[in-house]
Order: sequence, then C-alpha cells, then structure tokens
Amino acid sequence: AHQLACHFAPVARAPADPKHLPVHPQVRDEVELPQHMGTLERRERALGVADGRVPGGIVVVAPRDTPAGVAAGAPVVAVSGQVPSKVLGRGAFQDLDLGAVFRDVAISTTTVQSGSDHAELAALAVKHARDGRGVAHLVLPDEVQALPSESPAGSPQGRYSRRPVGPDPAALARATELVAGARRPVLIVGHGARGAREEVVALAEQLGAPVLTTFKAKGLVPDTHPLGAGVLGRSGTPVASWLMNEADLLVVIGASFAQHTGIAPWQRIVQIDDTPTAIGRFDAVTADLLGDAAVVVPLLAEAVRAAGSRAEDQRADVAARWAIWRAEKARRAADDRGRGVPAAAVFSALSA
Repeated sequence: AHQLACHFAPVARAPADPKHLPVHPQVRDEVELPQHMGTLERRERALGVADGRVPGGIVVVAPRDTPAGVAAGAPVVAVSGQVPSKVLGRGAFQDLDLGAVFRDVAISTTTVQSGSDHAELAALAVKHARDGRGVAHLVLPDEVQALPSESPAGSPQGRYSRRPVGPDPAALARATELVAGARRPVLIVGHGARGAREEVVALAEQLGAPVLTTFKAKGLVPDTHPLGAGVLGRSGTPVASWLMNEADLLVVIGASFAQHTGIAPWQRIVQIDDTPTAIGRFDAVTADLLGDAAVVVPLLAEAVRAAGSRAEDQRADVAARWAIWRAEKARRAADDRGRGVPAAAVFSALSA
C-alpha cells in the first residue's frame, strides 16, 4: 500500500476525496489528488484503490470501473489474492490460474512469494501500468498477505522518463498548410490532451476556433470559456455537433475516435497523438502529427502564425449556439406534457 501511494503522490498535492475515488483505508491517507481535476479525470488519470471481486477477496487497484479503465488505456494495478501456496494447483477451493484469467488484459502478472522483494515488485507493477498504460497484475497467496514487511517504499525518482516527442518536419509542414488555410477550424480535444490544456487554449484563441471535448475530457476547456463548445457525441450538446458539422477542418488532439464521440470521418482531419497505433485507427486522416501534445501544439501554433492564418473568429457563433441550446433546455423544463415534473426541470434544478 505504501509503495503504491509513494509512486502515486507525484501526480499532485491535494487530499483525496473518498466520495469521488474509492480509496482503500491503508492508502487513503497517503494518496493525494489535484482538487481542480474533474471526478472522471481524477479516477482515470491516476491509480486509485477499489474493492475487487476476485478469488481471495483482496483489492483491485484501479479506476472505479476497471473494464472502462482498461479500454481507455488507463494505468491499472490489479491486486488479487490466491489460495495458500502449499495447496496451489491441487484443486483447492478458489484455486485458479490467475495468470490465465488476466492474460488477455494484463501487461504483466507477477506472484509475490514469501521471499520476494515485496516493495520492488509493487514498484515494478506501478511502473508497468504507467509506462504501458494498461493492467499490471500482482497475485498474493494467503500466507504472503499475512507477512510483515520492513522493506521501505521505493522512490519513483529515476524510475520514469518523460516522452516529449516532437513531430516530423514534413508532417508539421503538411498540418500547418491545412490549419493555416482553414476558415472554420475546430479543435476536438480528448483525454490524451490533459497535459496540454494551456497549449490547446492558446491555439484555440489564436485561431478563434471552438474547442469541443470528448466525454472523458469534459471540463478540460470549460463551457464558460468564449470558445468552449462542450462535449461532442452521444453524451454531448447540439452546440458541439453544429460547430463540427459547419467546420472545414478538425484538429483532433489526444482523442480515441470512439464511436461514442462521433467525430465526423468525412471532414478533413489533422490528428495529433503520441501513440502510432492511434493515428487513423478507424478512418484515414488528412494529416497526422505524432508526438506529445504539449510539444506538438505549440510548434503547430508557431508555424501557423508564421504562415498566416485565414481562420475566422467563431466566438460569436459559439455564443449564439449556446443561447439557442439554453433556450431549448428552458422550453423543455417548462413543458410537463401533463405528466408531472419533466426530466429537464429536474436537471435544471440540480445544475442551478
């Protein structure tokens, strides 16, 4: 528990809120989260600790919804119990090959033995989860769970390396040409851009371009910002959908292109992502920039500034579409259709 907390603490410096992140009591006092982060981001950006339903009944260290975390490429450390080593493989109650159970989802599975370096194995599990953006699985047989340990928790210092990868010059030139020539560009920002919020806002303000977010990135650019257009997709607003449909170029930053978001494949698209397999995952894109958003976005902004932009300031369009949508929500809240209090009225009251 102390090892996990030690490697988690560098994320930020604010008390964890157990209402938003279900933290195991042994770790709750050690784990720290940034207060400004939204509930979903707090769960998925960091390693949390939640009760798990696996043989042995220990814990799963993961975002609240582990399957969603796995699908989203979130770092997950799963800690499962195991029957005592002396009866393992002999058909004892709850005797399962947990390595096989986790094989399809885990980057690594390690059984912690009584003579193992417990702190180091825990540190490696966190490292595997963070570096691989997936599930690292630790198995603790019953007798190991009861063993005391004097091993100090290791520091994360020197165990991780940032990967601020920059774009290929030819790719940057192609993307610059597209962005500089667009009259109504729109930025679509996903969870992968969470470390480049300031850079994204600066590019949007430079171009006067609306910022649409995926569901996971909700709040990255708030709706109160003059260019904030809310969430795109099934859980989104007609504001975001209208602006995407009226755009002549989509600059997609750190988004997965999941069907839930509904990024228009017929539009011209410049995709920015730090994972090669994410580029054109579902549909071909017009141009791509491979690299860390915090590095790529400022380079793109500077290149567009030097080339000269034709973009129109779309702040007035954003404000107008929000006014239309708020008027529609007010109409729905007042229309009970003779069936009692409408759902829109309930949500309006909750949002007040």
